[in-house]
Amino acid sequence: MIMRRIALLSATLLTGACTVGPDYVRPPEAKINQASPDFTEAQAKAFSASDLPHDWWRLYDNPVLDKLIEQALAKNTDLRIAAANIKRADAYKAEIDDAKSVHTNISGTIGYGQQSAEEHLLFDETLPSDYMYSLDAGLSYPLDLAGQIKRAMQAARAESAASRAAYDRVRIGVVAEAGRTYLDVCAAGRDLDLARSTVLLAEQLNRANAQLVATGRAASVSQRGYEAQVWRTKAAIPELEARQKAALYRLSALLGDVPQALPAEVSSCHEIPLLKTPVPTGDGRAFLQRRPDIREAEENLKAATARIGVAMGDLYPHISLGISGGSLGLLSRFGNADTYKYSAGPLISWDFPARDAVNARIKQAEAGDEAAFAAFDRTVLNALRDAETALSVYARDLDRNHDLQQATATRARSRDDSEELLAGGRQTLMDVLNARRNHLAAEQELAASQAKLAGDQMTLFWVLGGGW
Repeated sequence: MIMRRIALLSATLLTGACTVGPDYVRPPEAKINQASPDFTEAQAKAFSASDLPHDWWRLYDNPVLDKLIEQALAKNTDLRIAAANIKRADAYKAEIDDAKSVHTNISGTIGYGQQSAEEHLLFDETLPSDYMYSLDAGLSYPLDLAGQIKRAMQAARAESAASRAAYDRVRIGVVAEAGRTYLDVCAAGRDLDLARSTVLLAEQLNRANAQLVATGRAASVSQRGYEAQVWRTKAAIPELEARQKAALYRLSALLGDVPQALPAEVSSCHEIPLLKTPVPTGDGRAFLQRRPDIREAEENLKAATARIGVAMGDLYPHISLGISGGSLGLLSRFGNADTYKYSAGPLISWDFPARDAVNARIKQAEAGDEAAFAAFDRTVLNALRDAETALSVYARDLDRNHDLQQATATRARSRDDSEELLAGGRQTLMDVLNARRNHLAAEQELAASQAKLAGDQMTLFWVLGGGW
């Protein structure tokens, strides 16, 4: 009969149940709804509309790069932190989900002492000292009439999803930075080769001029200039070696390992890996859905919206259905019928006097929702800005690289012509050496351009949300 009455009371209370606070719906005025499906800057020949592959770094067909990124994904410390944050968010979600389940409690005490007679309305009497016990057990279930627990669960689930998006965001950054740092190592190796060639050429020029001075065909003062040039070219090498070492140390940290553990083939790279095919960009809409920072921002907005309902729930009574029973008395009378007790029914609590504080918390939650919406729009706008900027910079740098290739080829033909003239006795060794120097300078400028292009490609894959 008692349980039947509890069931009838539950049905009556649940009939009037509601969920306070707004349901999340992506705002129609959100900037993500206004974005064009096409990139403005993706019309150049440098790009293709193909979908961006998940493992975009394999487009380079470079086994060393593949191995490095595989290790970074397995051991990078920032990724380990992000993974731990997912576990923490999931544990918090499990804690919130448990609030909607049936709760049990069991407690018991035993001790020796004397009870107060007046507490039992026995005046002018003294109760004897004896062993006493207390044993209680109960079940309770929250009705959540205002939907406060439901909103808390929605917020916790959104926060868990945001932590996963944050992991993807970190993952993209780690992949792109590991790739860019490996390119820096290779670029430094290439620059070192060119710098050493420049030193050899400067020494050749110095010796050739010394012969001219010795035979009276050049002024002795010119020798100081050639000697200074030798030292100037040599001075560039320590800086490049330091740059290469710094890149190697950055790479080892990204890989989550000590510097000594870097594979030997990494430091021996002297050719800059470059993608020879157009960069796949996909369409703008897919880009916005792919970017994990945008997903993270929207999940944070969902959580902020749900927290409004959590705050509003405190305006309503908190009701739980429960039943409890137990036994209390002298230990010597344990189990006697007159020691049993029980209760059943709804347990109601309502912090009615605190309405002003609750209303203040609601306004705080609403302000947090406004800030989260603004952050969502900002993330979308920044992503569009970064993508269009990266596309434009890469296309222009590709044009510049093409011009430098033509200039380098022209310098190479000029060098070859000088060597042919030298063989025919129609040009001096100094003329040939100067032609070689001009060609070498063009190669250095082209190498710098290729390094810039390689970095541009990594930036593009990063801002386009590849590798998640």
